[in-house]
Amino acid sequence: MMNMITLMSVELTKLKRSQALLMSLLCPLAVVLLQLLFVMESSGQRIAKDGWQMYWMGTMSLWYMLMLPLFIALVTTLINHVEHKHAGLRLMLSFPVKTWQLFLVKVMIAWGIVILASLIMYGLTSLSIGFMMLLGYEGKDAFSSPFLSHLVKVAIASLPILVFGHILSWHYKNVVLPLAVGVAMTIAGMKMMNSEKYWVFNPWTYHTIGTSVSDPNVQQTAVQLGAGIGIAVLILSAWYFGRKEVHV
Repeated sequence: MMNMITLMSVELTKLKRSQALLMSLLCPLAVVLLQLLFVMESSGQRIAKDGWQMYWMGTMSLWYMLMLPLFIALVTTLINHVEHKHAGLRLMLSFPVKTWQLFLVKVMIAWGIVILASLIMYGLTSLSIGFMMLLGYEGKDAFSSPFLSHLVKVAIASLPILVFGHILSWHYKNVVLPLAVGVAMTIAGMKMMNSEKYWVFNPWTYHTIGTSVSDPNVQQTAVQLGAGIGIAVLILSAWYFGRKEVHV
């Protein structure tokens, strides 16, 4: 247990050498700025007609459907790329820690950053609404949004994306491969979300299905699949990499 706590502290310190925390601000900011431009281009007519729920739904759709899976691929790559430089993994494992412990701690760090980015997304969206209200934009239910209530479901349902991204970026030094896989699977997920039969075969759909469809049973299935597959693959991959020797 002490090894895990110590590793967590070390990994948090090493975040200063990566761009992961910076991207947790810049990625949500890009989504909010894009939505802000859409609203200002239309002179706020849709806000006045449909209320701020339209604005919230737009940011949520962009974040959960498109940006979040890409962000997960980016964060897992950045966190593990620090280790691939200068044989960092071999150095870390020269200390009295197990490979599987380091593997799990890095997943926990990445998961925390993903949740942090979503919270930043909520905060920036709220600030942008406040800014537009100061400019005279009017609408109903400015700060009434299911964003935070969806966060727990999204965090659980997106576990497979996080674990698969971590496995690729842990195993391969090439940063292009995990990012390319993340982009390809995100696009495939967007195509398969409207399929009632096939979305279950693509974990990149679970976090969106778990929050956006009207059928609560389908939502529950998506979240349960995300939790089950994510935890199962995490345990198996931690065991597998724990048995393998780390090469420079």
